[in-house]
Amino acid sequence: MNARIFIASGVVAAQCALANIFETNETQKATLAFAETWGRDAAAASSNVVWRRGLVADKAADTVTILAEACDIAPGATVEFPIIGELSDRDYEAAFRTFAKPGDVAEALESLGLPRGTNVDTSKMRFWAIGERVAIDIRQLDGTNTAWRPIQSYMIDRAAGKAPAWDGFVYCGSPDDPQDKAGRRLADTVAPNSILATYNEPQSVLDTPVVSNQSEVYERFVLAADAPFKPFEKYEIRFRPIRRADGKPRVTPLKTVFSNLNGRVVADSGIEIPAFLKNLHDMTAAGFDPYLEVSFGENLTVLQAGVLAKLLEKCESDGDVRIGPPPANGFFYKGFIPNESWRDPKQRIAQPWEAHFSATNGAPVRLVQTIEDWSDQNSLDPRLTTKDHFVKTPEEAAETITRGDASLPANLRMPVILAFAPKETTLAAIMPTVRALLPAHPIIYVFQE
Repeated sequence: MNARIFIASGVVAAQCALANIFETNETQKATLAFAETWGRDAAAASSNVVWRRGLVADKAADTVTILAEACDIAPGATVEFPIIGELSDRDYEAAFRTFAKPGDVAEALESLGLPRGTNVDTSKMRFWAIGERVAIDIRQLDGTNTAWRPIQSYMIDRAAGKAPAWDGFVYCGSPDDPQDKAGRRLADTVAPNSILATYNEPQSVLDTPVVSNQSEVYERFVLAADAPFKPFEKYEIRFRPIRRADGKPRVTPLKTVFSNLNGRVVADSGIEIPAFLKNLHDMTAAGFDPYLEVSFGENLTVLQAGVLAKLLEKCESDGDVRIGPPPANGFFYKGFIPNESWRDPKQRIAQPWEAHFSATNGAPVRLVQTIEDWSDQNSLDPRLTTKDHFVKTPEEAAETITRGDASLPANLRMPVILAFAPKETTLAAIMPTVRALLPAHPIIYVFQE
């Protein structure tokens, strides 16, 4: 159901209640029954209000409000999911379980004119959630009209010792489930059925506005001791789009090709790098979220690409830009900032293929296959041997690696290539081979020699 149909439908008949398989006490059973009619009268009284079980969308107020219950966790408990769907099995690490479907929450937000965003997808090197911002507030539904509180105030960021400093949340929308014939979204059909996570969950309806890898932030966010939080009691959760005063979208997609102009690295149309980076900073300061697709011109040298990548990395870490996946057959910019310890095979936890470029024309290329021998049961480390393969064409390089990988167990075949090239080599010299390797090895790191 698209947003237009959602709004046009007005007040609809109650949906059949989904059996809440996690109800365990009389309070929960009463809330489940309450959810069947909560908010329906408000929808009947106004053409601007649309009702779904556990959800009220008010176009005039520019809000979506859902009914939820507090999960049975205690202050100090890890909050990996501030809000989960009703059928989620993650209540042991969640703050609130809603009685609205995640997909209904997404469609309701879109019915307010909020464009659907894009979730993270590390397989595509998309590490930032893309979307407009939404504020989320909570209050207990106890008949006293208690004040709304931001959902951040229900948590403590243990790294900072205070509430998380998130400036709203990113509306991603959750991808469609390609296996679901009913056209539902992954947040409806796949665990953890997340509406909001504290890490970058690929199927969540909403995400944090920062890069938050699950392994890095696990147990970082906990339930605040002073939050008005009562397990199993009813709460209302309100979503409010954060709109710019000028009406412009916050999300600003950008594409830039960097190139070598008389020995200087410049952006499109010859813009000097300091001016380009300042423009990104000014856009962010003005309340925009620049999402940048970076292309490296093939007349750049390996050295120039490495320097540029470090500048972009700092710009991204400073919060002035969000860098997206590379263009087709292109480098992800961090590929030019490899971990220098990986030059030594003994310092790696795995052994990807190496591609060594020596000539300015990029051929021949020396491929190095590092073989691990674990036959010594008394050693904690494998014995490493190397095998060189000299290839003359990009196609031969790809075929050689494919044959070599075929002899390995599937778990030892890595989608990574470590490339080594002289600093002054241009990208034009290595890109034919890189493009031949990218389909099977999308992660390529370039070391300067």
